[in-house]
Amino acid sequence: MPMKIKAAVFHGPNQPLTIETLELDDPGPGEVLVKIKATGLCHTDLHIIEGHQPQPVPAVLGHESAGVVVAVGPDVSDLREGDHVVPFLLPECGVCPNCQSGKTNICLKIGERTGTDFSRLSRNGQRIHTFVGMGTFADHMVIAADRVAKVSEHASFEGACYASCGGATGIGSVRRHDVDREALVAVFGLGGVGLNVVQGAALAGAQVIIGVDTNDAKEAVARKLGLTHFINPDKVESVAAEIMAITVMGATHSFECIGAPAVMREAIAATNAFYGRCTIIGVAPSGSELTTPVQQLSMGKTVGGLLMGGVKARSGLPSLVSEYAEGRVNFDDLISHRLKLDEINEGFAMMKQGLSTRTVILFD
Repeated sequence: MPMKIKAAVFHGPNQPLTIETLELDDPGPGEVLVKIKATGLCHTDLHIIEGHQPQPVPAVLGHESAGVVVAVGPDVSDLREGDHVVPFLLPECGVCPNCQSGKTNICLKIGERTGTDFSRLSRNGQRIHTFVGMGTFADHMVIAADRVAKVSEHASFEGACYASCGGATGIGSVRRHDVDREALVAVFGLGGVGLNVVQGAALAGAQVIIGVDTNDAKEAVARKLGLTHFINPDKVESVAAEIMAITVMGATHSFECIGAPAVMREAIAATNAFYGRCTIIGVAPSGSELTTPVQQLSMGKTVGGLLMGGVKARSGLPSLVSEYAEGRVNFDDLISHRLKLDEINEGFAMMKQGLSTRTVILFD
């Protein structure tokens, strides 16, 4: 029997989200119903709102959340009512070649799970779309069980929800590429993801951690997490030259966390030519292309992308949430604003103005 839920609905680019009552179907086979306790505002959501990423409408956006299981559908055996959970953007079926390889976190069921057809929401008989089969800007959601991680009940919902995107992407990316005590790290963009790259690098003991951002206000919180140097691109002639001056031969590990091809090129240029690695984390606008001189790659430098930090939903995310619950990872200081669902447009306005680090919507 469909239930009534409250959600923030996206009707088209550059329009405010509207708070509406929708209908949510019961969970089907292999699905669970989750009462969302907290959901984060991510820059990817803003990209969609501003029209930089395609999204069928009307839709409920959002992909970073934490909550409690309130019902399970048939064929779900590893989750039960009352479990504290974190839904994840990527599924982990555990049986496909990718899941069994141990070499990637991209399950081959990703298209099936995140396609535009996966939605259990409607209004007056009209199907309401969701972003990547999630739609966390709502007080309840139905999602495939293989995209849901059971996590520690000792973790606050707001911190656990941050772990599901910004935390996993930032810290996971550092761990995936073996940053160690000899690492010279450059982080381009100190938003919710970039700050967690800084945190991950500091936890790994990196000797140099350089942050690059046009917002000087980001320096203080980044230094609290372990940043050693800060560069404002608007105040120097060349970011790459500044990084070379600090590191001598360039960053051994650089991370682009913005999604801008021009910044990606700068990150590549600032990376050690012989054994450096540049990792593209930021989500670029749809259709974007990246060009770089081939000579920059001919001596050993590598460039590659990474989705969600290489973290897997059910076998990887719970440990990160446990680290947070035990105080070994700090998400609390990165959450700058806590709002109600009715204030979601204010949260995105602050994001656009650079006034927030991470905003979390809290549900009663």
